[in-house]
Amino acid sequence: MKMIKILLVEDEDGIRTSIANAFSWNKLGCELYRTAASGLEALEICIQNPPDIVISDIVMPGIDGLTFVKYIKEKQPDMQFIILTGHRNFDYAKDALNLGAAYFMLKPVNYNELKEAIVSLVSRITDTQEGRKQEIQKEQLLCGLLSGRLQPENLHETPLSSWFQRVSCYQVLTLAFDNGEETADNVLRLENLSIFAGHMLKDYSCLFTKMDSGYFIIIFPYYQKEENMFAQKELFLLLQRKTADFFRTPVSMGVSKLLTGFSQLHEGYIQSMRALGQKFFSGNSSLNFFLPTHSEDICQITDFNLPSLSAQKTADLLKRSNGLLLEQLANDLFFELFSPYHQNIGLIKSSFIIVAILCIKKVVREDSRQLALILEKYGNFQMAVKAQTLQDLKDIFINLVLDLSEYQALKLSPKQTVIDKVIVFIEENYQTNISLNDIAKTVYLSPSYLSSMITRETGKSFTDILNEIRIQKAIELLKDPKRKIADVAYNVGFNEPQYFSIVFKKVTQLTPREYREMFLNEPRDI
Repeated sequence: MKMIKILLVEDEDGIRTSIANAFSWNKLGCELYRTAASGLEALEICIQNPPDIVISDIVMPGIDGLTFVKYIKEKQPDMQFIILTGHRNFDYAKDALNLGAAYFMLKPVNYNELKEAIVSLVSRITDTQEGRKQEIQKEQLLCGLLSGRLQPENLHETPLSSWFQRVSCYQVLTLAFDNGEETADNVLRLENLSIFAGHMLKDYSCLFTKMDSGYFIIIFPYYQKEENMFAQKELFLLLQRKTADFFRTPVSMGVSKLLTGFSQLHEGYIQSMRALGQKFFSGNSSLNFFLPTHSEDICQITDFNLPSLSAQKTADLLKRSNGLLLEQLANDLFFELFSPYHQNIGLIKSSFIIVAILCIKKVVREDSRQLALILEKYGNFQMAVKAQTLQDLKDIFINLVLDLSEYQALKLSPKQTVIDKVIVFIEENYQTNISLNDIAKTVYLSPSYLSSMITRETGKSFTDILNEIRIQKAIELLKDPKRKIADVAYNVGFNEPQYFSIVFKKVTQLTPREYREMFLNEPRDI
């Protein structure tokens, strides 16, 4: 156990030296590792190398003791304070204690009372540290048993053994935030989830831990023999709903069968993870119980022509339908194509990728440039691999079908149709930082080919057309004398007002200011 560190803060040299020499600090279980003569000096020490206990005068130069305590308690809530003061006003004592000070003592200090306060706080901190150490050991042990890294045979004399001796059986619950991302927010949520779940389930003596994989685990106990694995379903649903509301993000849960002894913890974790995996079919915000049918081996596909046949069905659909009807038919076709794979998630995803690539090749044929563009748009179908639900996969399929339909339509359309589509895209997005690459993806052409087509068909470059549309929009905004010219520039997609003025003059032969003055001076019909 590390030595408890004490910081002494006192602006009077004599008192500071007297207190520093008053005790054999090591015999009290602590060390006086720093002293400070002002509140600002103490504040810097507390931030850079925090002590466990602060003994501080309440009146100091730079920053008063109450403000000092308040600030540090907000940053370091576990830090303990003993406040010293020459004031005999009870309000000072009340304020100090309300801010979280453990003790409030009047000067001249009674060293016996100060010693008792120090010993009491050292004991309290030591007990807290020991408790945390045991909790960490228990959590590490639990993680090892759940993951299978530790074998249960030689773990009967551990902090966990008494818990398992008290319970008749238990279930393993795995909770996951449905955004599925390793974000800083999720890491923070997992840290706070222990506190939140502990409060919600305080009457049940559950065990909690966080797995390295980012899942939160609850071991839920039953103290009497229980044979119904759905007995606490309503409680689990309440926990799921309250957790989602509190953290403002959807949560899914997987629940194991009823188990006994910590020899079954690893099996329980596997069951809860398989149950959680069923959210692929049940969707986000779902509660899933493990059932024997949740096996990856449930489906044995013997017809290896299925992906090719599915791709042909999709290509045929593209030939005979479009628009809203195509979207509805694609929705129906998705379930028809992938129902033979039952609930084998891995097989569904791998087959989906094969079907998608075969279908793209059937539509774009020898157009390798277009094949590369579509694969790039869909990230080589990594999004399919990462899909968390069947709905996610279906959305990818429908979007792909609609994109291929649009590609076919554009390919068969005259070049003017492509140019019209470019103009519409610019008019809808001129306020943003759009590029030729952005538009090329929407019309399924390479940027270089599209650039040549635009110049050949219109006599203007893509940049010329973009600037003309932006300037036309700017002309309308400049008619409002209250608008700043710089704001007009930003509103129509220019990042630099000076460059906006150059382009404006190139298009209109006037600067923005000259145009505004001309417009405002024009006679108006009354």
